[in-house]
Amino acid sequence: MTKTISRRTLGTIAAVCLAGSLAGCGIGETNPAAGTGDSGQITVLRAPVFFEPLMIAKRQGFFKEEGLNVKIVDGGTAAQQVAQLVSGKVNIAATGGVSTIAAVAKGMPIKAFMGNQNATPRPVTSGILVKKDSPIRDYGDLAGKTIGLQGLKETTNLGSLMALEDHGVDPGSVKFVQLPLPNLNDAVVKGQVDAAYNIGSFYPTGIQMGLRTIGSPGNTYLKGGPNAWYVSSDEFLSTRREDIKRFVAAMTKATEYAIKHPKMVQDLQIEFTDQDPEYVRSAPIQKLATKIDKAGTTTTIKGLNKYRFISADVSYGAVVWPDAPQK
Repeated sequence: MTKTISRRTLGTIAAVCLAGSLAGCGIGETNPAAGTGDSGQITVLRAPVFFEPLMIAKRQGFFKEEGLNVKIVDGGTAAQQVAQLVSGKVNIAATGGVSTIAAVAKGMPIKAFMGNQNATPRPVTSGILVKKDSPIRDYGDLAGKTIGLQGLKETTNLGSLMALEDHGVDPGSVKFVQLPLPNLNDAVVKGQVDAAYNIGSFYPTGIQMGLRTIGSPGNTYLKGGPNAWYVSSDEFLSTRREDIKRFVAAMTKATEYAIKHPKMVQDLQIEFTDQDPEYVRSAPIQKLATKIDKAGTTTTIKGLNKYRFISADVSYGAVVWPDAPQK
């Protein structure tokens, strides 16, 4: 079983990863060996959020039912997930859409082959948080302020820029700083940043700490966009096509199971993120989806081009595997 990691420990390791090379930033395993050419052996890098279906597939035996032997190792930010995948240390990575698109734009041979969590306005499970007594009431008040993000040039960064521009704020007047995901709430409380965009189960923790949300721009302006999905290398998708299909089948079962059993989702969040159990039980659960939203992904790609997050134009087909479940 994967070892539980506290928020403090996760933050420390993430900070070390950000300071050094992105490759080799796995958490909880040392130099994990990716699955070899043997059919059924797969190593998957787990994200710090939206990981519940993956753990359910492992623990409920859905992978085993599909004839797969899946090893799960822990990872950090979306950018770090992509780096681990490209380095060849893992076969599949759960990562963010923006990081994947940016990697493809740089010529990295990877593609998304299954959805995980698409941006939706409701329920609100992420957003920009400020102190309760902060004078910041909406996006228009963020001019000249500093916003903490779990990653630069990723989904939360893109959504924030779109919201700022829509509210008449010069995006160049706002400073974005990258901080470890578990440290974002504390950064707001301590006054290190004026606001922070938090996601996953760390968002309701911020609310519990007394922070106030001013909105969730990523979900509003990038509706249907890939907050998280599963990615593999072109080589693995080609040589292990049947194993990928079996992985998708197992994860589809797990996602449906997660939707029907919200208590298990909450139990996993408590176990793996060290959140306050009482609050996790009362917080809304994010909507999970195995299908990639083509319209939302296309909007995300256009936004990345507009704000120069990527250096080259990429098409939807260059990012998404043709056989991926889509809508």
